[in-house]
Amino acid sequence: MATLVVARYVIDGTGRPPIADGAVLIENGRITQVGKRSQVEMPAGAEVIDAGAWTVLPGLIDMHEHFGMDAMGNEDQQLRQPDADIAIQATRHARIALAGGVTTARIVGEINFIDVAYKRAIAQGTMVGPRVVIATRPLVATGGYGVFSGFAPADGPEEIRKMVRANIKAGADLIKMFVTGGGTYRTRATPLQHYYSYEEIRAAVEVAHAFGRKVAVHAQGGTGTRYAIEAGVDVIEHGHFLSDDEVALMAKHGTALVATNSIHLYPGVDWSAFPHVVEYRARVEEAAGQNIRRAKQHGVTYTVGTDAMHGLMWFEVGCAVRRAGLSPMEAIVAATKTAAEVCGLAEETGTLESGKSADLIAVAGDPLEDIAALAAVRLVMKEGRRYDPRPLLEGLAPQEGVLM
Repeated sequence: MATLVVARYVIDGTGRPPIADGAVLIENGRITQVGKRSQVEMPAGAEVIDAGAWTVLPGLIDMHEHFGMDAMGNEDQQLRQPDADIAIQATRHARIALAGGVTTARIVGEINFIDVAYKRAIAQGTMVGPRVVIATRPLVATGGYGVFSGFAPADGPEEIRKMVRANIKAGADLIKMFVTGGGTYRTRATPLQHYYSYEEIRAAVEVAHAFGRKVAVHAQGGTGTRYAIEAGVDVIEHGHFLSDDEVALMAKHGTALVATNSIHLYPGVDWSAFPHVVEYRARVEEAAGQNIRRAKQHGVTYTVGTDAMHGLMWFEVGCAVRRAGLSPMEAIVAATKTAAEVCGLAEETGTLESGKSADLIAVAGDPLEDIAALAAVRLVMKEGRRYDPRPLLEGLAPQEGVLM
């Protein structure tokens, strides 16, 4: 059966101007036509979803997620729970993300392969959530950032090669490495400290690329970040303290950036019990937005992710406008079209174009006038299936920043 979604405006995600009195025709879960309502040929018997004064746009793509944890709490403690408890929490967080307009989530590391299980469950329909691409176990160095969360370390090129192969065998769509430091609950933050050598990073890249997988690295700047770029990694995650020289090096090597601001800038969490986190957040807030500004200046591909701030993609995209100076359209394109390209899903999703999966959302208001309109998600469609946000959230404990 065909479905026609009509709205005051349709933003197709390509960067083209919005379509006034727009329509999207969907058949068998795929988009077949996009344009003005008067120009779209509606098949007989098609269902009409009238979004009225709302704005329709592509489903958002959260490029840095971990459904197994909640960044509004102590991640260290959360990841030391039994795997079953973590997996159950993942079902909650996936529903919150979907209700917040995220139709695809890039999962950049989970403990003990729980993302393999929930990716399968979402695909089979036994778990409700966005489409996911997964990294399985992140690679961390002994004594390095990330080990505190219980992730098993891998040291030296040969051990790293073996772990990358094992992750890919288990179902990894990409490989994730922790290369530099960051904020921590336990000790003063050392974000530019690096924990992997060039040779170790290069080993991961060689194996991953041989299997057609991209490599994403947690890196804030400094020597380790330069090692990663020169070793051929595909994506720098976070990059809060990237210098102009490092961003220029990214441009030379074709390295993309995934910026994550909401985890440090969102005001709805009391971190006073963790002074080192408070200190680190202050440092990030001072630098916030410079990574995207520099990426844009140097022609580096950039996109955004919440880093386990489930349901807050509206805030993350807003940070790109408020702190990095992007226009609302640039920020929306970064969170849809560009994100799909970095994920390797550009043929499937990211824009509202004929032949692509029917992944779309409708929001109250016009996000091109006020990017905060993305917080008011009224309709979600993933692969042609409609979801209403409020029923998705029924029975879940309230979460700060999520309209429930």
